[in-house]
Amino acid sequence: MVERRKTKRRSVRFYVTLAVLLVLIIAAVYLTAFFFVVRNSYEFKADKVDYLFYDELKDRYYLVRFVTSSKLGYIIEFPGKAFYAATMRAFDPENLEATLIVVEDMLGISKDASFYASVNDNVKQFLGKLGGFKDGFDEMLNALGRRGVKFLDYLKAQSYAEVFKPRSNITGPAFLKLLDRLNASGMQKFEIKGLTEKPVIVEVGSKKFERVYLDESSVEQVRNILR
Repeated sequence: MVERRKTKRRSVRFYVTLAVLLVLIIAAVYLTAFFFVVRNSYEFKADKVDYLFYDELKDRYYLVRFVTSSKLGYIIEFPGKAFYAATMRAFDPENLEATLIVVEDMLGISKDASFYASVNDNVKQFLGKLGGFKDGFDEMLNALGRRGVKFLDYLKAQSYAEVFKPRSNITGPAFLKLLDRLNASGMQKFEIKGLTEKPVIVEVGSKKFERVYLDESSVEQVRNILR
């Protein structure tokens, strides 16, 4: 009788252990699948990648650019209401896709993939919590760079991308690419300044526009660095 009980207990322990092992194996396979999906995506494999962020609270633009093959990264800051006189093009916070094209044309750069996002208070809170730093936007990028990509991030990638919507085209793999490159790249920061600190009022017909004309020498300096 005692021997039967021992045998039964051993049998129960065996099946419990087997069930736990199966759960762990399934979880590992599941996470590994997400890892390879992200790592093999076109976003992650792209060599030259641009991200344009518009900080709604500070009225500032940030171009974050990576050249993966050379492990170089750049953060370029622009004033709000920026206007580039050479091409007569204005930065538009309501159309970041077009603004990104203006920036890339102005700096004479090509890319393999590009993304944009408007950063409101909710996005800042998310990035601050993720990176452990809640102050200026460029400081948050530095904090995210120190954090890098964690293995569980591959499982959460799509939910991360949802935070930026609707004014964004950032995907889950694109966001993890950002975290990965911030961590692995030698980052340099530049600022393209305006000719005036405050916007000037320009009247075109019956319409009025606020513009900060960009300093061409500042643009040229950054353009030469990115070549």
